Amino acid sequence: MAAKTEETNIILDFIKSLAWPIFGIILLVCFWTSLHDIASLIPNLLRRAESITISKLAIRMSHSVIDNTSPEVRQVLAELESIDITNILSQPYEGTVYVTDEWNLAMWRRLSGLRLVTELSGEEVRKYNSTNNVKVVGIFQINPLFVQTRNVLVSFTGELISEAKASLDKEEKSKPKE
Repeated sequence: MAAKTEETNIILDFIKSLAWPIFGIILLVCFWTSLHDIASLIPNLLRRAESITISKLAIRMSHSVIDNTSPEVRQVLAELESIDITNILSQPYEGTVYVTDEWNLAMWRRLSGLRLVTELSGEEVRKYNSTNNVKVVGIFQINPLFVQTRNVLVSFTGELISEAKASLDKEEKSKPKE
């Protein structure tokens, strides 16, 4: 009788040692498609694991953009308002901006506060007004930080369009054919 109990215990131990691996294989087989789909997303997630905050919105961007974005530009991007983004994207990369109205003057002074542009002195404005037909209320010099910030915003716009196109293409391919 003792031999049968010992033999039964050995068989039970053998079954116990196989239970978890068999259970794992069953789960793997049952969820193979879902696990495969998740695994195929990992390279894309890793490639886009970084984000930048633009106007209080965290946005994932490619490493090529992230790696070329200085901490100073990141800080500026986080502080931008939507009107600032519109203003930055509608301006040239470099040079001087001549402001002719008070509303735009306030907008450019805000960008000056972000260190994107430098406001020239009132004396410079008076000197300009004395020699030109168009009267200005402010003159701003575009700084390198403005150019860097604008480049990131342009890159983001390009990435956004690429992602939207890829999403639409994927959606088209997944539609059933009639």
